[in-house]
Amino acid sequence: MADKEANLYQGHTLLQRTLKFISSIMTLVGTHVVLLAELWTLSSALLHQYHFVNESKTWQDAQKYCKITYKDLATVTTLEEMNQIINIAKSNSFKEKAWIGLYNDVNSWRWSSKDTDSYDQSELMFTRWESGQPDNYQGKQTCAKINSAGQWDDINCEMLRVFICYDQGTADFVFINSTSTWSNAQHYCREHRTDLASVRNKNENERVKNLVPSGNDAWIGLFRDAWKWSDGNNSSYRYWNDNEPNNNWKRKENCGDFWMSANGKWNDENCSILRPFFCYTGPKVRRQIVSVEFQVNSMLDVTDTEVQDGILRQIKKKLQENGLPADAKLSWRKQSDGQIFHEKKDEKREDAKRKRGREDEF
Repeated sequence: MADKEANLYQGHTLLQRTLKFISSIMTLVGTHVVLLAELWTLSSALLHQYHFVNESKTWQDAQKYCKITYKDLATVTTLEEMNQIINIAKSNSFKEKAWIGLYNDVNSWRWSSKDTDSYDQSELMFTRWESGQPDNYQGKQTCAKINSAGQWDDINCEMLRVFICYDQGTADFVFINSTSTWSNAQHYCREHRTDLASVRNKNENERVKNLVPSGNDAWIGLFRDAWKWSDGNNSSYRYWNDNEPNNNWKRKENCGDFWMSANGKWNDENCSILRPFFCYTGPKVRRQIVSVEFQVNSMLDVTDTEVQDGILRQIKKKLQENGLPADAKLSWRKQSDGQIFHEKKDEKREDAKRKRGREDEF
């Protein structure tokens, strides 16, 4: 509770400092007035809410359980969130491995070409994988090559290979005798031709094969996604243990867990192994009302919605520069009379008026 109160106090202090800054840039040469207003601040807590389930299940069964009981298997987007999971594990005296929502999407193979909507189902399903391929050897193979025998193999996308482009203008395949990574080959083909080669049938496979020098291999436009989160979150945060993921020499390790004995670092594992697991629910939403005070030029029409929005944008921009979450929302709170801003009365001046009024009575 003390931490939450401290966070609220720090957020309020940051807002007040920001408003002083906004006031300084809005006070123009000439007469100015001091305005009072109230501001809604609506933001999510920075962390997901995690739940430890000390029941051993396969990754898929754990996923089903989390989707029914909570929201999903745990998604981890920051080190702070990972530390939250580690602390929950420690509070439960848990010292082993547990599933999180990370999985390797080994069935997402597709072509680089942007024209695949025109392919029929048989063209999309056509493959010529070499025996035993794709195998995701050592856990880092998400791009495909073709050899001079016309067989395909998955390899690390960062390896250097010659490559085959497709040129829509000539309706033909083009061999590029220069080694490159898969992504650089894709970029070259899109800039100078149409795209990396798509191979939709046996005839096209023969044409591409005949361009590959004997005993060599070349990139084609086939690739797949790697590690994903069960809930579809696109966070790129990773906390792999040393030499992970490694697919442990072709054991089909396509699901992610964390290992308490490795300080919570992640490991790829066979999805059918039974493990306890972590689920999550969405971040808690925090709502605050903050009273604000700042100066504006007396000629400024603060009842104009564009002026109000402009002030709010400046406040939000400055707050985000100082750590306000991107999903935070700010809005003005209307008072009981329907107005947002009220002019602050000068207490000394009001006291003098009241005093003069009493003197006039005598």
